[in-house]
Amino acid sequence: MKTRSQRNKKGWLLGKKVEQKTDIKNLFYVFVNFKDLDELPDYYIIPHNDFAEYVSAGHKKWLQGKQKSGKPRRDSNIRSFVPDKEDKTFAEGFRDNWELLGIL
Repeated sequence: MKTRSQRNKKGWLLGKKVEQKTDIKNLFYVFVNFKDLDELPDYYIIPHNDFAEYVSAGHKKWLQGKQKSGKPRRDSNIRSFVPDKEDKTFAEGFRDNWELLGIL
């Protein structure tokens, strides 16, 4: 489980190992997005392998881009997940989707 506060606009920063698939069937990421004190947080319940594929594809696409200077981007060990901005389309199907766990 990973959390972030309302002030964090950069999303979750993760290592490149999140791109590694697994044979474990019941492995999930649960991202908790805290909001104002009077609001319930958003939860993103994402199967590990779905997330690994998504992050890997997104990183490959990012690497094809250029820096502001026009130079090619250099690889990094950091990956990010920002469900309320650039990752919104992917994340929406997993938001508060506790049924994916098969326990409700």
